[in-house]
Amino acid sequence: MAYNSAHTGPEIDAAVQLLGEIQEAKNSTASDRQAVAGMAATVATQAAQVSSQAGSVSSNTAVVLASASAVESDRAEVEQNTALALSAKEAAEDAQSQVLAAKEVVEIIQSAVSNAQVAVDLSEQNAGDSASSARSDREIVEALAIQTADDRTSAAESAAAAAAVVTGGTATLQPEPGKIPLAKGDGRIDEGWLPSAIARTSALTEISEKADLATATAEATESRTARYLAPAAVAPGQRDDGLPLQTGDIYFNTADQTEYRYENGGWRSNDSTKAVELINERFSVDPAAGKTPVAGDDGKLPFGWMPTQTSQLAVTRPLVVDDYQDLRQQTGSELTVLVTADWIGGLFKSIGKATGYLDDDAITIIRNDGTVFLRIVIFPMMANWFGLKPTASREENSAALERAGLVVDRSGGGFLDFAPGAYNLARALPCYSGVKIRGPGMDDGIFDIQAVTDSVGFDFSFSSGSYNAGGAQDLTIYNSGVMGGSGIKTPVHEDGFLKAQKWEFERIGFRGSSWKYYFDIGDCSQGYIRDWEVRGRYDARLADAGQDASCSVRLSGARGNVGMQITGFRSIGARYFIDLGENVEGYYIDKGEATNCWKGITSSNVTPKPGGFIGPIHISANKAGIDLANRNDMNIAKVQCYRSTGMFDHGTDWVGVKLDNCKRVESAKPIIRNLVVSTGQQITVDLVNCDKVMMDGFSQAEPGFMTAGIRVNGLTNSKIGDCGFDGLTTTLELSGVVSNCSFGPFTGPSVPAAPVKFNGAGIDRLSVRVGQFSSVADYDEKNFSAAASETWDPRRTPRRRKVNLTGSSAFDVTITLPQGTALRSDTFDVKVVITSASASKNIKFVNDAGATIYTLAGNTTNTFMKLIFLNNGAGWVIDDVHASLS
Repeated sequence: MAYNSAHTGPEIDAAVQLLGEIQEAKNSTASDRQAVAGMAATVATQAAQVSSQAGSVSSNTAVVLASASAVESDRAEVEQNTALALSAKEAAEDAQSQVLAAKEVVEIIQSAVSNAQVAVDLSEQNAGDSASSARSDREIVEALAIQTADDRTSAAESAAAAAAVVTGGTATLQPEPGKIPLAKGDGRIDEGWLPSAIARTSALTEISEKADLATATAEATESRTARYLAPAAVAPGQRDDGLPLQTGDIYFNTADQTEYRYENGGWRSNDSTKAVELINERFSVDPAAGKTPVAGDDGKLPFGWMPTQTSQLAVTRPLVVDDYQDLRQQTGSELTVLVTADWIGGLFKSIGKATGYLDDDAITIIRNDGTVFLRIVIFPMMANWFGLKPTASREENSAALERAGLVVDRSGGGFLDFAPGAYNLARALPCYSGVKIRGPGMDDGIFDIQAVTDSVGFDFSFSSGSYNAGGAQDLTIYNSGVMGGSGIKTPVHEDGFLKAQKWEFERIGFRGSSWKYYFDIGDCSQGYIRDWEVRGRYDARLADAGQDASCSVRLSGARGNVGMQITGFRSIGARYFIDLGENVEGYYIDKGEATNCWKGITSSNVTPKPGGFIGPIHISANKAGIDLANRNDMNIAKVQCYRSTGMFDHGTDWVGVKLDNCKRVESAKPIIRNLVVSTGQQITVDLVNCDKVMMDGFSQAEPGFMTAGIRVNGLTNSKIGDCGFDGLTTTLELSGVVSNCSFGPFTGPSVPAAPVKFNGAGIDRLSVRVGQFSSVADYDEKNFSAAASETWDPRRTPRRRKVNLTGSSAFDVTITLPQGTALRSDTFDVKVVITSASASKNIKFVNDAGATIYTLAGNTTNTFMKLIFLNNGAGWVIDDVHASLS
């Protein structure tokens, strides 16, 4: 484009002057272009464009001079460009103002989020990014401007100095009269050397480009901020500039005071803003219901946020007193009092002169002036607060425990703890059904009770109508009195079975003199006695007569004792381990040892009751390991019953397991042992009038000590099998009514002298089966060469035999087949071989009365005969006879 230098106006002069300054700055920094470009890529791009246009103007200088007539028409264009530049500048300034305003809004929102301490992804973040970007661009431009000015000055000074040195002062970079122009680093002279027409052209081009850049920057800024619409009472249908709405646009509704975001073609409330508002509303410095406390200016929460009790303690220094009596005598207005005496110490708060309170000498203390002080209790309650002390008298400790138990029960039940120590008691401790007394450990918390005849140690019969699980744990009860009464007793007089207690006793120890019943458990609906120990004074090495008639556990209910578990025990020196009394069912006895006793598990009930599991347990008893009567539906498994070395020889029978009038009993794998040579019978299993007894897989050990294996006096519909015996006199002895029963097989290294005994006529030989003995051969050969007589017992004699009669002389052999132990279907399969040289030989089979069953007479020739004898229940008969080939 050509310009006419003849037409010059003030606007063009100003533009030319501005362009000259910019061009001068650009040229002066040409040699440092690399450093400037590293700081601002945008300035470097503009410099390149100006340089290119300046070259074009220089090459067309002649054309410009010749085209002066076109200046007038271009003057209007220059004025238009100037106006555009000014307009762009104003738009940029307005955009910058909007960005700063948006920035302030964003900072306010960010401050609110920070105070709430919640990281919420707010929609205003985009506006913050725009403001941040604008601010960053502005800072870069300002920095470049300063750097450019500094570089321009430095470059000008360097260039001038260099020119002076090289040309000797005759040439210079800047225009001076009489000097020769010197080209700059880009190979061009300064525009000041040129006529004004050429200089104006470069200046106008530069200002036009600057205006374009300003316009583009303003448009970008406007695009970033245009999505923030002006507040309105109704949802806008377009942007403030009239353009269509776009996803991400935001406006604030002045009607419902809610910010909305344009999403998926519609306006939706900004959830992040709502969240911030809800969070901000939840926090409060002042106490209010449902609010979250915030510290005040001093960094602390106001007292109003604290519970009344804590607030009072925080602002009140407690009065220190010695004991409860000292507290009662105070008259001041203290809100809190600290009692410091041992065992009873604690912090109390005042509730004023209130009514309806009783002084219990532990939790509630009432001063002489009527002011009520309540102990600040951190549960559980301590019995020591009520005056329980190792140094107190028996009467004082008994009274203290009575008060403590009553207070805990009235409070709804729960634990009543006490500190380690040994405490003396004068009488029974009344316990309540909802209270569990808890000590510091079996050997650390000891109650020494000076028992008298029929006294009770811990008496849980004091039911207040609270039917929570009561009991005791982690303590030892020491009896320093006489034998008698109960160590722990629960009631047997509940007015309804369903209201009976669930008793829980755990880690309890007994020492000292014997109690008649260490645990005496009455009516209950489930419960347990776990991990307990009894150390009584009964001595099984001495005669039973005259010793303490003690029992570790008695279960007996007036209406029902159901589901008690007795486990993890060690009972030593109690005459009886467990006595199952009336109305007891569903018990479970396992995982423990009972030693040095007269009987292990016994029963005293008259009316049969069902249910019960026994085993695995270990019982060492001098009379009977398990001796139960009138107990039905039991399971006895993995029980070891034995009589220890050194126990007293009482001269009467000893039995491992005895069941009397019991029905539906199953037993598996019991082990019966005896280590005492006794003058009485030593019996493994004794069954009396029982029905449906299934006993399998049991064994007897220690040969030479046991005399009888299984003794039965009345048994029906039962199976006793897979028995292991050694060194017995009799394996099976049957008496009374015995029918539909199976015994054996029997395993052992030898056959007893009388393996089976049948006593009386009540044995049903038609329905009773007795298995073979493992030591009896199934087949053998018997040789006779002279007259002889033998009795073949079907329990001891092989059932299949070959009999040989040999020799040159004549003789007779008599075989008796007894009926005593024979049962229906017993058989003898006999092959007789008579070898006769010149004299005859005879063999005769007879019964117990001597009556002949069958006779085989030999002659001078060899005889081979097969004989089968069968017992039909009434006696032996010949079942089959036939000649044998050899």
